[in-house]
Amino acid sequence: MRLDVIDSPQCSLVRPVVDYVQRAAADGRQVAVLIPGVEPRHRRYEILQNQRGLLLATVLRARTDVVVCMLPYRLKL
Repeated sequence: MRLDVIDSPQCSLVRPVVDYVQRAAADGRQVAVLIPGVEPRHRRYEILQNQRGLLLATVLRARTDVVVCMLPYRLKL
């Protein structure tokens, strides 16, 4: 597996990733995007966690034909 670092001068996450994935999938390759997400122990802490992963997954599913995998990471709070 190759790791590619995507630089974004606008500090945006969604647009650069979607553009990169669209270019990678354009030549017929199958692409899987792994998105880690923090899963706190108690539901009351969920609102404190950043929701960018859900936004990225939603946009990727709507605009591309790639496999999107959400990987939960459990915190012990």
